This record gives sequence, structure tokens and C-alpha cells, in this order.
Amino acid sequence: MKLIKPKVEILDRIDRDQVIADITTVARTCYKSEDVRTKEKDKALVKRLIESKHEAMLEFVDVTVKFTCSRAIAQEITRHRMASYAMESQRYCAYNKDRFNHEITYIIPSHTNYDEGKYSLKYEVANRPFINSLLYSEKAYFDLIEDGWKAQEARDVLPNATKTEINMKANLREWRHFFKLRCHHTAHPDIRVLALDLLKQMHEQIPIIFDDLYDTYFTNDSEG
Repeated sequence: MKLIKPKVEILDRIDRDQVIADITTVARTCYKSEDVRTKEKDKALVKRLIESKHEAMLEFVDVTVKFTCSRAIAQEITRHRMASYAMESQRYCAYNKDRFNHEITYIIPSHTNYDEGKYSLKYEVANRPFINSLLYSEKAYFDLIEDGWKAQEARDVLPNATKTEINMKANLREWRHFFKLRCHHTAHPDIRVLALDLLKQMHEQIPIIFDDLYDTYFTNDSEG
């Protein structure tokens, strides 16, 4: 058994100038203002589009992100309909193979405050029912494989805490929607951790698109 923390990473190389240019190119078609464009005017236009909630123009830029999370959180992620997904398959990934080190990897719930790489008896005692259930499901999975079950059949005993990897491609408008739902204090704590981390990364890459959301969840902390 292996325990890891969830993580998220942006897979695309984002050129912020190109993002702004792509958005304003289509936006200026609406207003036929191509002849007045400059870099500064384009930035101002993007800002106005967001402030006025004319976010349809943001749909012309996609960003792909990779989440390493629990199966439970992956189910929440896929509830965002305006996106494309590619996810680790428990049908074809047989965790008894060498490339998986003959073990099941599980995601550490955020509320357990586990320090990855520093597993201790104290942690096990404090979370014994949880740890025991993971150990039991791992053993049951491998026992079933030895009994001749296929991976797609043995996976039925794996819990929601099982680690998965899921790639999500969405346009910038949908990513803003994602952050509004998943960074909010009412979101599930485990997806909120990932969403806040991703928002920081997105804001660093293309701040003008996410300035208002960053201020909401980090500067003003109004949704705390």
C-alpha cells in the first residue's frame, strides 16, 4: 500500500500574450475594432469582457490540466460538462504488475493531516479504521487477481480513496466556472485544496483572466 497527497499541474505551455491576442481577435470581430488594437488596448478589452460578464469570448482558449486525486474527487471533476477528459483506467491498469510496484496507491484525505513520506504509528492509530480498510481492499484485490479475476473485475473492491489520474481540457470560461464552484468554502475540502492550488498556477500564468477570482479567494478571503 502507498499513500500520497493529491496534486494538480498545468500541461500546456501558456503564452499569456497569445492568450490575450486570441481572445481579442475574436472579440474585435464583434465590434469591428481590429484597426485600433494594441497590446495595452487588448488587455483593457479582456478586462472589460470579464467585468461585463461577456465571457463567451474566453471560450476560444483551452487549457489542459492533470489531476492526481482520489476516485471520489475525479467523479466531482467530471461533473463539469463543458470539458474533455482522459482518465486512468482501472479496467486496463492491473495493479499487481511491476509497473505499479505490486501495490495500490491511495490518496490521503486532507482532513487527516498526513505528512507524505513520514508514515508513523501515531498516524495509523489515529486513523486505524481508514488504514485497515485500505489494507483490506488491497489484499482482496490481489487475492481476486490470483484467483483468476481480471483487473476490470477485481477493481470492484477498491474504495473511493484509490488514486487516479485524470486530464481535463476546458476553455477559460469553464475554468472560471470550475474555480467559482470548487474554490468556494462549501466545496468538498479535498477538491478545494486542488482548486485553490490550480487557481494560483493559472493566475501566475495568465493573471488578467483570473485576477478577480484570485482576489476573492486569496486577497480578500471573503469565501474563507
